Order: sequence, then structure tokens, then C-alpha cells
Amino acid sequence: MTPGGGLEQILVGEIRGLIHRLILFLGGPAKVEALLLTYKESLESGGHAPEYVESCLKKRHPWWETLEYFVELDHACKTISDNLTPELELLAADALMVNRMRKGMPAGVRTRLAAGLTDYTTANGTLYELATAWRYFRRDHAISWGEGDDGPGFSVDTGSLDFDVACGSVRDAQQDTIRGCLDDASERMRGRFRPGLIACYIDGQAGMEGPESSGVLSAATGAFFAGEDNAHVAAVMFGTWTRAGDSGVRDAAVFRNPSCGYNVEGFDFLGGTK
Repeated sequence: MTPGGGLEQILVGEIRGLIHRLILFLGGPAKVEALLLTYKESLESGGHAPEYVESCLKKRHPWWETLEYFVELDHACKTISDNLTPELELLAADALMVNRMRKGMPAGVRTRLAAGLTDYTTANGTLYELATAWRYFRRDHAISWGEGDDGPGFSVDTGSLDFDVACGSVRDAQQDTIRGCLDDASERMRGRFRPGLIACYIDGQAGMEGPESSGVLSAATGAFFAGEDNAHVAAVMFGTWTRAGDSGVRDAAVFRNPSCGYNVEGFDFLGGTK
């Protein structure tokens, strides 16, 4: 298989090792199996309608269903090749993304990201942060991870441009909510004297298409860019999907700041090239 838009070739024989290393990143087999047990109990408790379980509860975390399947295969000593599913392929692609980038992360950053990935309320937003960094990392751009809670998530050095990235997420895709997310991210990058990119994950939304969605995003970013204090933010990128095996330019909409105080002319914030 070839996840990541053909940029990476993952052999079937590598999948088990990739996912095992992902489990170690999340805290180890005992912790992951405890989380899976809690997840399974949550599906069975509360008397939820089967439709709600399938359409909502099972989709709150993008990995738990597939990890549960993988653990069952592992315990039964079954081969991946005979039991390969599209979901296992996507999980392996996500695992490759995490495993490749974790080597350059300080210990505190690994702890923060692992905590975000194991909480269903923050898993998608954390995956979006990782997928945003992966967008540049897989093009051989240098990634420097921020260790504090009051700064950008990471910085990117492409050789032609060095910029900060602050990630945020919203579930209520209303203009005021989006504007608040942009303001919070801008504050974390203010005063660093280099251009910034805000990557905002719109949780619970399938895509960016349609005039209504585009209108809300345009209005929110237009109001945000009108503030003189935000001239350090070169662009805002909105995204709705994070899976490494299904990423591409279609999963993002980028708005450039016309009054940015830095020279970013001709820079492509989706591809990282000038």
C-alpha cells in the first residue's frame, strides 16, 4: 500500500511493528488495553440507540475501533497479511507519521501529544497538529517543537522561510468561535518576530466546500486580519481531516494575510515552497 499520497511505501510486514511502536508512544500495551476497555464499556453503557453508537460514539476517536481489532489479532497470533483491512492501513500510516516525527520531539512534547491522543475529546485536534507538522516534515523541512503551553506548537524552517505554527480546534464552526480560536493562537505567537501560521481544525465537519462554510471562514479571517496586532500572522489554514493516509490539499483552505509584516510573497503554506 502507499499511504500519504504516494510519498511513503509501507509493506504489509511492517504494519505490526509500526502499530506496536505507536502503542508504546501512547503509554504502552497495558495503558492502551485499559483505554480500550473503558471505550468498550462506554459503548455498552447508557442504553444508547445502536444508530447513535455507530454514527457518533464509535467515531469520537479515530483509532480505538482499529486498535481493538489489532490487539485481538495480536493476542490470537494472527497474521496481518491475512486480516488486513483499509482501517489497519490508515492506522499504520498514522503510526508511521507519529514514529517518524517523535524522534525530534523533546520528552515534554511527546508526553503532551500522547495525552492528547489518548483523550477522545482532544484526539482529532492533536492528530491535526501532527498532520500539519507532517505536511512539512515529509518534505524534509526542519521541525522544532515548542515545549511550553504559551507558545507555538512548532516552528518550520524550509530554507526559504522560517515560521511558527500554532494549532487550535473548534467544534462550533460559528464566526465568533472561530475568531476566538484565531485570537488565542495569535497571542501564543506574538512577539517572536517571525511570521506565523495558524492551523485551525474544524471538528465534526466533513469538508470546506459550499458557500456557507466559505463565507463563515472568510468573514472570521477577514475580521481577524483587520487587527493591527495580528500582522505577524501570515496565513490561517483551516482543516477538517487529519488521517495521514488520506491527506492532501483538498483537506485545507488557506487565507493569506494581506497586511502581514513579513515578506511571504509566493510562499505556499500547503506545500512549504516559494
